[in-house]
Order: sequence, then C-alpha cells, then structure tokens
Amino acid sequence: AHELPRLMQYLKQHGINGARGCADVELWRNELGWSVWLGVNLDSPQEGVWSLRLYAPTGEVVYTARFSVQKCRLVVGAMQGPRGDSSSDLVRRATKALHGLRPHFFLMEVLRAFAPTLGVTRLLGTYSGEGGALTFFRSSAICSFNSVFSAVSLPI
Repeated sequence: AHELPRLMQYLKQHGINGARGCADVELWRNELGWSVWLGVNLDSPQEGVWSLRLYAPTGEVVYTARFSVQKCRLVVGAMQGPRGDSSSDLVRRATKALHGLRPHFFLMEVLRAFAPTLGVTRLLGTYSGEGGALTFFRSSAICSFNSVFSAVSLPI
C-alpha cells in the first residue's frame, strides 16, 4: 500500500490519467453521442482499480462506477453521480437518452454484461455506512468497507 502514491505519480507522468486518457477504452456509444468508457481509476484507487464512466455528448461525466476484479468477483467500490447546479438536469437528460433507464442502473447493466468477459461469476457492492445503500444490489450483496468485502454473491 505504501507504493501506491509512487505508482500513481508514475502513471500520471506517463500520460495515463484515468479520465479518458490514453489507456481508456470506449465500450459503447449511442446515436446521440452518449458514451461509456473503461479506464484506470487514478482518482481514488481505494474504491477500485478500474472506472467505468458515462459521458454526455458534451463531454461531461454523468456517472462513474469504480470497481476491482478479484479472482471471480467484480467488486463495485463506489458509484458517483454528477455534482453542481446542473446535475439534476444532466441526470434527466441522460435518463431520457437511455430510454428511461437511470444512469447508475445503466452503468450496473454495462458492468453485468461486461463481467463474463473478465471471468467474473459474482458481482458485489460495498456500503460505507454513510448515505444510501447501493440500491441495485440485494441487501445480502452489500458489504461494508470495514468488513473486507465479505458479501454474498449476486448472480450476473
């Protein structure tokens, strides 16, 4: 863990910035320009090594899921929506562009579809105890950051 700050600094110095940088890959784009990108999570790696971001056609990040893959498990460590005065409008526009599916549910469906390509058989979520639970998981598949990801599996 003490090597992590040096690793982060190295990756940033070499242009791997984790926000649609050179290491990020576009997984999906619709006809309106909304897109999903997979990349390395350098913003908060304690929440997951990878990030899955939903972008508006304007380039704004709508939602971000941070996750890690551990053996046959995909563990979602965080789900973050937009911030600021226009965040509600951005979520409304995204929901409309996604045919009524809310952005965080959409990202979970992308993760669920992507998981088998990684050899994942269980999808898990974490809950820090602050704020609301991750509502797209059954309560038995949610665990505390403090309990070292000890959760029951959720079928993909």
